[in-house]
This record gives sequence, C-alpha cells and structure tokens, in this order.
Amino acid sequence: MDFRRLRYFVAVAEHLNFRRAAETLNTSQPSLSQQIRALEDELGVVLFERTKRRVQLTTAGSVYLVGVRHVISEVDACGQHAREAQAGLRGSLTVGTNGMVMIDHMPPVVRAFRSEFPDVNLSLSILRNPDIIGALRAGRIELAFSTAVEPDDDLEAQLLWTLQQNVVLPADHPMAKQARIRLSDLHGETLITHPRRGGAGAGSQVMALCREQGFTPKAIKEVSEIADLETLIGLVACGLGITILPSSFATIAPPSVVFKSVGTTSIVNKVSACWRHDEVNPLVRNFVRLAKAIPAP
Repeated sequence: MDFRRLRYFVAVAEHLNFRRAAETLNTSQPSLSQQIRALEDELGVVLFERTKRRVQLTTAGSVYLVGVRHVISEVDACGQHAREAQAGLRGSLTVGTNGMVMIDHMPPVVRAFRSEFPDVNLSLSILRNPDIIGALRAGRIELAFSTAVEPDDDLEAQLLWTLQQNVVLPADHPMAKQARIRLSDLHGETLITHPRRGGAGAGSQVMALCREQGFTPKAIKEVSEIADLETLIGLVACGLGITILPSSFATIAPPSVVFKSVGTTSIVNKVSACWRHDEVNPLVRNFVRLAKAIPAP
C-alpha cells in the first residue's frame, strides 16, 4: 500500500473536487486521478462516483475514509513521538540510586523531571551502594547516582553533591547540646558501624575520619550486613554507642538522636551521576542537566 495514495484519497474526499484537491496537494489533476484509480484497483472497490457535475463518495468510500483518517492520524502521531524521543522529550529512563541520596537530593530532581518531561516513563531503582555501578554496567539501569564511582574508561561521571559526615549521638548525651564537637572529645565511646561502609577496616571512610579527628573508639560494634544504615540510628537511640553518617540522614532521624557537625574535614561523601560512554538515550543527559541545576538541600 502506497501511503501517499491514502493522503490523496482523503484530500479528494474532503474537497469532492479533483482540481481543488490537486491544488491542495501541489500535484497535477491527471496524476491525482491516476493515483485514485490505482488505489481503487488495489482495493477492488469504487471509492468515488464521478460525473461531469460532481464527485461523490460511494458507501465503500465513506467507510474507507473513516479508517484511513484513523490510520493517518496514528502514523502522524508515531512520527511526532519519534521526533520527541530523539529530542529527549519522550521515552523511558531507569535511574538507580541509594537510600542516602533518595532522602533529600533525589526528590526535587525527580519532581522537576516529571514536570518538564510528563510523557517519559521514569523508573527508580533503590539499590545498595556497592551494587549500583554493577547494575549500570549490566544495563539494568541507564543512569546511576552513587558515592561508589571509580574512574573507568567505560563510564562517564559528573560530580553533583557532597554530603558532610555527621556524628550521631543520643539526645541525652552530655555533648548533645553543643553546636559542634570534635570526635577526639568522644574517647571511651563505642563506635557503631556497618560492613557496607568499610566496617572497621583501615581503609574505610569512617575510620579515615576517626583518624583525621584523633578519635580512637573504646570498641567497634558492627551491625549485620543485611541491616540498613538507618539501623545505626536506632542503635544510637538505644544508647548502645555513637555512629557516623552522611548529613542527609538527619532528615529522617527521630528526636531521640542528634546529628552534629564534626568540623571542617576533607572526608565527605561525593555523589556523582554516572552513565555508560555508549549510552544513547538523550533522557540521561536531560536528567543530569536538571540534577545539576537544582540546588542541593
């Protein structure tokens, strides 16, 4: 089926005049008549009754017109959707992130994205931080927001936010009312930590901060590997020790604990947007653009 003939048919059906239809289509009247006859031959039906005085749709032509208009509308819509998809205005996007980024940073970005791109099917996958980059490499997500980004020839990364580390104390701790404390003032405290953050290993970020601040814990209590980082807050609230978490967790903390700055430090959580070098989905860069434009909480 020659799609052009369908448009010719609709033009004649709307004008019921071959000359005017030909002018609208910017073609010659003989060529238009030839195309309509070819369409009728292909279908095996007569679409128009032609006399010297008028052109009129047959019953078959009227029925065919309804269907053809629907087909043309659908094809035109498909073309528009394809152009919008190429421009990054339509399609789907799967974003992977972790809990600490979801608390404060991701919600305003997602809201802005959904407002600017209402026709995009956006999916969010909340993953353990060590698993995010693996999911990106495997193609399960197209864009990652992670603090676990390492330089790589296969990945592009854009640093977006930094999260300062805070010490978390029970609300009734003697130092809970101080505006700022140093970890070195907490000698004799038990440090509650998590294996996913490096545990008590010499290379962990938490222990690096402790060394920087001159803090040697009396004891180190590791929670179970399957526990969430939020579990550390609950253990502090129980009076079992102190912990160190990114500042974003203060938003969801109960009143039974307090988050305190530990002073100027080079030890921070650096959150980057990361995607594969060969990623062709334009929505990835549109999402990153919005993430860069929205101020961090």
